[in-house]
Amino acid sequence: IQSKEKLDRRLVSVREINEQLAQQTVWVRGRLHTSRGKGKQCFVVLRHQSATIQVVACVNENISKQMVKFVMG
Repeated sequence: IQSKEKLDRRLVSVREINEQLAQQTVWVRGRLHTSRGKGKQCFVVLRHQSATIQVVACVNENISKQMVKFVMG
């Protein structure tokens, strides 16, 4: 993120994610390894160095169908 704004968030390394953090909203930085859409969901694998994490984007009150389509690429 190149913005000079100070936002109240902490970036977490993909390696640091564990069961405790998995129950919270976290910010991670990585590159897209793979993505696969299925209905109103998109499964994304993010990679940072040698660690990977799978995340799911689902249409809900916070995420629009257009955003899920954007994530699918």
